[in-house]
Amino acid sequence: MISYPRFSWGKDIRVTVSADHVEVASFIEVLREDESSDSDPLAAYRRSITRFSGGKRQGKRSPHINFANADTDQKLMQFVERFGPVVASSWHIEERTPVNEDSGCAEALVAIQDLTELRRERDGYRAAITLISELQNRTPKRVNIKKCLGTILETTSFWPQQWRRERGMKGDPHRLADVHPWIFGHGNFIRLKQWWDLMNEESSGDRLTDLFSLRLTPIRAAHLCLQEILNAFPTVIHSWANRPVETPHWDLSAGIRHVLYFMLRREYLHAGGINICRNKDCRELFEIERGGQEFCGDTCSRLQRQREYWKKRGSKLRKDKSKRRPKTSHRASATNN
Repeated sequence: MISYPRFSWGKDIRVTVSADHVEVASFIEVLREDESSDSDPLAAYRRSITRFSGGKRQGKRSPHINFANADTDQKLMQFVERFGPVVASSWHIEERTPVNEDSGCAEALVAIQDLTELRRERDGYRAAITLISELQNRTPKRVNIKKCLGTILETTSFWPQQWRRERGMKGDPHRLADVHPWIFGHGNFIRLKQWWDLMNEESSGDRLTDLFSLRLTPIRAAHLCLQEILNAFPTVIHSWANRPVETPHWDLSAGIRHVLYFMLRREYLHAGGINICRNKDCRELFEIERGGQEFCGDTCSRLQRQREYWKKRGSKLRKDKSKRRPKTSHRASATNN
């Protein structure tokens, strides 16, 4: 008995990389024997989160953390090859021969993932997770919030165009309001831009005027922007195994982005689960396993502490050496002259 619905884009995913895009192909039918497939991002997320699995978190293994940390094209390709395209610019179905099959063909879903869009989506997604992490701090830093919101604003400026493109790929644009996995129009982006402008509005210098101003604090602007982008990916409640479950929309043909934002919604609602590694040479996001955790793993913890130790030790050695150095008196200097 399956405990949760499957959300695999397909099985035996294959990627073919070109100069500006990636062709992602997968066989549509996911059979019962494939239920434990590693290509299901939602299943992988549930396994990695303590509140779902009842076990230990797995640091940086969860798909949403993995995607946010994919800072090279090679890491992005590994992510796509495991889970499928994030935002498909086009897709179609064709007959292909399955891998390791002697004969016969099967229906394959073939999608095109634009590399520029993939990199941009990764930047925007990392900014959103980083923003959630920043908001859980006792004193969130304005400069960090502003940097994250700027990246989110840049990423979402392309979303209305992408949504219209997906409407065209789906067929009849007049019937999509009740079946589309996400919706983000020009009005949604305008609201994000307004909150950005209100956050950056300068003080008038007059307390009474500022009191009645619509100017937003960085924290308030951050929450409004996060809520706007998360509400673009509504969840679905339906029955599964005679019980109600909440999931992302089940249509993955145009990519798994709405599944990633379902995970982000969970992290936002259950704040306190994500941090950025304090190792200056790492700075990757990770899932917190215990209170006060500052590093993504033992290696980063050891390296950073060694760096800090030798920095402190080196400073002390320089001071001791300076104290031991003989000082030339003014009288001796005058005699020599």
